Amino acid sequence: MDLANARWTQLTNSSAKDENPVFNSQGDQIAFVSDRNGNKDIFIMNADGTGQRPLPEMLEKICLLIGARMERRSSSPARVQMRTCISG
Repeated sequence: MDLANARWTQLTNSSAKDENPVFNSQGDQIAFVSDRNGNKDIFIMNADGTGQRPLPEMLEKICLLIGARMERRSSSPARVQMRTCISG
């Protein structure tokens, strides 16, 4: 949003439902929920809308680095697909 001129800027361009945007503490990235992959997942992007990517991709790489496997879990009531690293 351009606060000086009170104008909104669309940062996502998807037919999916993108919702619940939240800036990180530095203000340079935004996390949001989207169903663009068929399930609700958490995505991140740069504050200007570039670099949109699902957070699970990053988590999967971390799991591989530490020798763990990724497990899916559903949270209620939002039904966001959460993933976590499980050792062994």
